[in-house]
Amino acid sequence: TLAIAQDYEQKYPDILKVIDKPNGGWGTAINKAIELASGKYFKILDSDDWFDSNALVGFIGLLDTIDVDLVATSFSYEYTSGGNKNDIYPIELCNRVIHFDDYLRQNNHDKHLPMATITFRTKLLQNNHITVAEKYYADIDYNLTPLFFVKTIFFSQINLYKYWIGREGQSTSLEGYSSHIDDFLKMSQKIVLFYKEYNSSCNNDIKIAIEKDFYQRLNQVKVKKIIPYILIWRKLGFNILNLRLWI
Repeated sequence: TLAIAQDYEQKYPDILKVIDKPNGGWGTAINKAIELASGKYFKILDSDDWFDSNALVGFIGLLDTIDVDLVATSFSYEYTSGGNKNDIYPIELCNRVIHFDDYLRQNNHDKHLPMATITFRTKLLQNNHITVAEKYYADIDYNLTPLFFVKTIFFSQINLYKYWIGREGQSTSLEGYSSHIDDFLKMSQKIVLFYKEYNSSCNNDIKIAIEKDFYQRLNQVKVKKIIPYILIWRKLGFNILNLRLWI
């Protein structure tokens, strides 16, 4: 794979840069890419996903014409069982620059910005020293922490990202989630500390949206794959993890 990548780099040195680094988890690759990125915009493509080729041409053309902190493009879920499901932003939201806080307020602070949609201004990430958790669920970190600094957003119906989902052992599956709960909790602690540092200087609508998103994610954390102990703790004031005999 490295040799193939380097061959393309030699053919297209103006647009491709190969980074050969020790394996350290998803987040370490993203952090290195943020550090070395030189383009105006920064977008992630995971190794088991792909871009629609025709949509990519239109997307690059779009980036030449706009100047915003965050570009949100449409995407589709591609299932291993066959078929797909498109997630397309409504036309009335698209093709204009919107203040991010206005969008959040009008959308009841439900941001609906999965990683597949997001393209950040590179300087927003670099100037604010954004780094993500190094292992599993760093994508949650990437989806939330840069939002503290986003002022403008542009939505597009361009269906660019093809998100491959349902593969056995995929980290978003129940098995992967259960196997890497420690990484999830470390990532959660990182976001809480980041929030503590920046919430006082953050726009209130952005703060509400981040709180709401993170709260919902934590409610999904379970023990024994079935018991949402954080949700129970919040509702009843009782931490079932104290019952060490069966946990």
